[in-house]
Amino acid sequence: MRRNLALFTTAAFGLVLTTHAAAAGVEIGTVVVGGTGRSTQRALATGAVTAVVRDAGWSLAEKPFSKQEASEVIGCATNEAPSACLPRAVSLFNINRLIIISVDDDKDDHNQPMIVLTGRVVIPDGDIVIRGDRTCTRCGDDKITQLAAELTRDLLHQLQVRLGKTVLSIKSTPSGAAILLDGDKVGVTDSTYPTYPGKHTVAIQLDGYKLDSRDVNAIENQTTEIDAKLESTKPPTTLPTRSAPTTSDDEPGGLRPRLPWILGAVGVVATGAGVALVLANEPEVVDNRVSARARPTLVPGLITLGVGAVAFGASGYFFLNPAPAPATAPPAHGGSAGVIMGIGGRF
Repeated sequence: MRRNLALFTTAAFGLVLTTHAAAAGVEIGTVVVGGTGRSTQRALATGAVTAVVRDAGWSLAEKPFSKQEASEVIGCATNEAPSACLPRAVSLFNINRLIIISVDDDKDDHNQPMIVLTGRVVIPDGDIVIRGDRTCTRCGDDKITQLAAELTRDLLHQLQVRLGKTVLSIKSTPSGAAILLDGDKVGVTDSTYPTYPGKHTVAIQLDGYKLDSRDVNAIENQTTEIDAKLESTKPPTTLPTRSAPTTSDDEPGGLRPRLPWILGAVGVVATGAGVALVLANEPEVVDNRVSARARPTLVPGLITLGVGAVAFGASGYFFLNPAPAPATAPPAHGGSAGVIMGIGGRF
């Protein structure tokens, strides 16, 4: 494949498009298209390139170059310091940006006809040269137009990045997260990156946090701020709650140790109540006559005395048979012969 840039110097004269600059001080550019391709192919490339640079805000120079000047411009595209060889017309018409496209016939590795589009953006004041190319095998007119537009956009994007006037400032909390700009990993937060104006996709990712992906619009010649508050993927940490201690019935604080006293108290109360009921009994019939003061409390009193007796008996049982003490393990005693362990408790 022939990629010799000397084709620029032997190319047909460049096609130059011009239009009046809108006002004084506006940056003025020029589009030059040349090469060994057919005139129809060069015309297609010219239309596509011109449309893209106009959409990008370029104002094109008012007066076209002569054939000689166009050849000199094309030749300068291979120079690392183009300002030294550009024709006088560039400075005369205050042209401060040029885009040069060469449309050339070539053959691919299988000897098939191929079109090579080679592009350069030149900024004379800073000796800035941006390069790019596209190839197409057996391509029709639509493909040539598409490739010329793609190449031009890519060159302009590279130029904006090189000039560094349009910037994305990307921060995150916490910092140190990886940054993917338009799918490419470019670094970590917090950082700033020059880019080109327009829509971008910024993704910020950090282990242990959810991916933060957003579309942002970079404004020309301004710094666009992005500040991401990353959301953790770990569940929130909660302190364990302390529940009130519980005791079993057999423990010192439980019911079993207090049961004999409770039953004894019930027995005392029941016995006293039973005695009172028995003493308060008034029979219904006295001397074969019905008593007006009859209070038949004998039977309830006896029942109550029985309840008291049962309570006293149960109280005595639990007094004589207390709950066994819980087994405890005394501390181990280490020695040269080993470890001696004991179990304390009632057997």
